[in-house]
Amino acid sequence: MWLWKLFLLAVIMVLLLGFAIQNLDQKVEVTVYRWHFTQVPLILVMFESFVVGVVVLFLFTAIHDLQMRRELRKHKSEVKKLREELSSVRNIPFEEEIPKEEGKG
Repeated sequence: MWLWKLFLLAVIMVLLLGFAIQNLDQKVEVTVYRWHFTQVPLILVMFESFVVGVVVLFLFTAIHDLQMRRELRKHKSEVKKLREELSSVRNIPFEEEIPKEEGKG
């Protein structure tokens, strides 16, 4: 399975490289808020957009992972307390008491 993933990754990389080589001479204008850049290579804009996307995805994933780890710790603590409670309940000696009926006797 890993071989197919590696092959697919190689194909994607070759296609992206071919696209980049075909567009080396393409220049674009970029405006980011108040900054204005002219004659910026298209491949550079695409690469920087990709990097920003990866960083944002990493941050969101890291935050989600930390939240899940915190929730898992909370649930593990709760399971531990419930197991201790169950163990203590199982160790209570069983004494059956016969209720006395009122009015008889």
